[in-house]
Amino acid sequence: MSEGHSIHIFSQIVFPLVNFFIFIGILFYVLKKPFKSFLKERSLHVEKSIQDAQSSFGSVQEQHEKIKQKLEHFEEEKKHMLQTAEKDIMQLKKKTETAMEQLVETMKQEHEQRLGEEVRKAAEALRKAATKKIIERSQALIQKNLKLKEQEQLVEEYLERGRQWQSGSQSATPERS
Repeated sequence: MSEGHSIHIFSQIVFPLVNFFIFIGILFYVLKKPFKSFLKERSLHVEKSIQDAQSSFGSVQEQHEKIKQKLEHFEEEKKHMLQTAEKDIMQLKKKTETAMEQLVETMKQEHEQRLGEEVRKAAEALRKAATKKIIERSQALIQKNLKLKEQEQLVEEYLERGRQWQSGSQSATPERS
């Protein structure tokens, strides 16, 4: 049994093992080139992907730096714009105040002119009214103080002068004696 058993072991274990190693060897021999080329291509592809990722990372970092500088610049520009706006507001305020002062001065002058004109008109009206009152009071006083005989004498004297004036012997205005 020992020989039968050894053949049986040999046929059951060794042949399949030898066949397996032969199969692996043939498989290795046949697939070595394609597997090598696959691994080479794969490593090249991975390398290229890594390079692409690194270049993308570099460009993204550059863009990040540019954006960061722009943001820093933006803050400076924002401050500058605020300062410029404040200056413009102050200038506009000064211009407005100057314009308002000029407008007030112009209105004052116009008011003073109108007021002067109104005062002049009022003074003229007062003079006329005062003159009229003086004349009316003078007439009343003269009529009151003059006697009838004197009134007749004055009337005749003026009539006489009026006749002389019409005839051209005396000046254009009759004189009172």
